[in-house]
Amino acid sequence: MWLALAAIIYLEVFSLSSHVRGSVVRTTTESQPWNVSCPRTYIKPCECTARWDDFLYRQVKTVTCSGPINATNFMLPNTTESLRLEDVAGLEPVMFEGAAEVMVFQVKGLTSDSVPADILRGMGNLRFFSLSFNLDLMSLPDRFFGNLRNLERIDISETGLRVLSVDTFANLTALRFLDLSRNNIGNLQDGVFDDLSTLSFLDLHENNISSLPSVGHLPGLSELHLQQNSITTISPSALDRLHSLTKLDLSRNVIQTIPTGTLRQLKRLSFLDVGYNPIVAVGGDTFEGPTNLTDLGLDDHQLDTWNPEVLLNMTSLRYLHIGYVRYDWNQVMYEGGRWWFSCPPDACVFGDCNIAHHQPNCTCRQGFSGDACDTPIGQDEGLPTWVVVVSVTVTVVVMVVTVFGCDRFWRNRKLRYENV
Repeated sequence: MWLALAAIIYLEVFSLSSHVRGSVVRTTTESQPWNVSCPRTYIKPCECTARWDDFLYRQVKTVTCSGPINATNFMLPNTTESLRLEDVAGLEPVMFEGAAEVMVFQVKGLTSDSVPADILRGMGNLRFFSLSFNLDLMSLPDRFFGNLRNLERIDISETGLRVLSVDTFANLTALRFLDLSRNNIGNLQDGVFDDLSTLSFLDLHENNISSLPSVGHLPGLSELHLQQNSITTISPSALDRLHSLTKLDLSRNVIQTIPTGTLRQLKRLSFLDVGYNPIVAVGGDTFEGPTNLTDLGLDDHQLDTWNPEVLLNMTSLRYLHIGYVRYDWNQVMYEGGRWWFSCPPDACVFGDCNIAHHQPNCTCRQGFSGDACDTPIGQDEGLPTWVVVVSVTVTVVVMVVTVFGCDRFWRNRKLRYENV
């Protein structure tokens, strides 16, 4: 009886908490009506709502349009805070004369290889601009961003962008985040990022960059992604003025050597990945600059061919990344002309682990499967083991507390009746 009562109470509490939690979510993230005269495209009316914005982290007045636009009849409400355009054509600067309050502007599916030079002219309050997923886009006009001194974030990823002019990002003194990944950008011009004094994140991975000249003077840059390019050479002074850099990813390029002094000025660097590059040898002074380096990414070939003293002399190192596996440096040993590793504690959750070619291999125990032996056979793969364990534990605790609480209640009540 007590177990049945506990189960009922638990289910009621769970249902109530879910209802309350769902109510909170609905009142903060669900779109709300915004009663304005909403513009339209050639195909259909736009949608005007007050909806949640992940960048501003609040409800904003948003206009969402899809399809070709008639510039002469497009009237944007002058209180618009977020503008989202998809599969658009016919963009003209005159369309956005009422955009002084727009803080978020996103364009996807652009059906031309360029954008009008003055399209952002009236958006002095703009903080986030996105041109991602426009595969036909090949270039941006010079000084395209004008003097948008409030702009904090730019996403121009996954386009056909090939060239960045030296004035593309001029005067963007508030920019903190710049994503230029998955484009066709070739070599970078000297000074292209020089005006970005507040930039902290720069992503250039998956482009066609073949050489790395000086990145420029970026005093606030902490994270730089250059992986999966075609970089063969690095200028010894390429990174000299990145004094705040803490994370640098150069993996999966075709770099053959790291020139002496390349990392010397990176005193704050804590994460460096140079794996999957044909770097056959490094000197003893290659890593002398980053004295705070805690994470180093290599590949099997580098580990087997480099002078082991280069790694053994890195006193700040805590983790060695080989492929997608992170090893605790305290559990790595060089003996008998080879490296020895201990399996990471989470490599094989319900299985036996052995190391082959610097990678953990798992032999799962009966009833479990998966790369890490953490999925019970027959269990929905979308439900992780830890979720099941936590759910069962919480259920048991709630039932036990409820049973003992109810038992104590009835005992006290019985005593009161007996004392009357």
